Amino acid sequence: MNRGDENTVASCSYSVLSGSGEKYPGRILILVSPRIGDVIFATPALRIVRMCCPHAVIDVRAVSQVGLDALANNPHIDSCAVLPSPRAFAAKEIPYNLIINLHDNPDTRKYVSVFKGYDTHSLSEPAGHQCEEMAALVCKALECNMPASLIHYELFPQPADFLYANNILHQNDVEEEDILIGCHCGCRTVSRRGWKFWKPLSHPKIWPFERFIELEERLRASNPRVRLVLTGSKGEKIFGERFEKQSDRVVNLVGKTSVLQLAALMKSLCVMITPDTAPLHIASAMDTPVVVMHGPTSPSYTGAYPPRPYNHVIHKDAVEQITVDEVEQAVMSALTVSV
Repeated sequence: MNRGDENTVASCSYSVLSGSGEKYPGRILILVSPRIGDVIFATPALRIVRMCCPHAVIDVRAVSQVGLDALANNPHIDSCAVLPSPRAFAAKEIPYNLIINLHDNPDTRKYVSVFKGYDTHSLSEPAGHQCEEMAALVCKALECNMPASLIHYELFPQPADFLYANNILHQNDVEEEDILIGCHCGCRTVSRRGWKFWKPLSHPKIWPFERFIELEERLRASNPRVRLVLTGSKGEKIFGERFEKQSDRVVNLVGKTSVLQLAALMKSLCVMITPDTAPLHIASAMDTPVVVMHGPTSPSYTGAYPPRPYNHVIHKDAVEQITVDEVEQAVMSALTVSV
């Protein structure tokens, strides 16, 4: 790294700290966001770190367990865990040579600040998609070139996850001829705060509930074999329950899958309908076609990645502005490729 013997730190929209002049550090700490989507964005960067430092001990830490579920079975890291309090973390005095803060925010800065004797270096380089920025950051920190072939998401569902997905579909009377379309109607705010936030215009990522009902009716009218598979967290269960009252053909899996079980489930779907939230990125990791309803977030920064010709992106100032016609047309187009 051409830093001599001094301890160094790089801090920007993401932060990097280095505790020695070694080009290939022996022990690396990587701090990630608690959000599932953000952690999935980080998976290409984790693979690059392992490629550049094959013998290093790589520890990943986050401020909550939610995001870490996406890193289960990841072969590029040695451990992943929830961070204790900053004081308890500092007391461990683990001698990290390199500390990479992939999500520079007040929560992660508390932990960066416990490490003393580091200098700060700016590595902020806008690189397009957020996952490309993270990959560019670690490449600059480790002085390696960014291989394009490594810039794709990775999740590692196990045989037990696929077995669970198959069994739960069977329990819901899904037949081999059924055309399964994933449908995620919530977002992080709804998951955390519940149905009271499910109102038109209450959140720019939320599509009105009655439009999902109309979309399901239209798709089923076009082909009776179509079945919507509803996904979501436990905080969104009321959505699935209300949908079931409107249609006896939906498969309600809201609150019934882990991150990797949902990843396994994606392989059974012809297409996934979702706003810009975690299931979009899980579907992208599993190479499942998506119909994405983007509101204020930028598709080029947080959207489906990598871009694929069979994905369909509908982008408006707010998701509420997207019509049923637009989503139906996108789904029908996706089905011509996947069915």
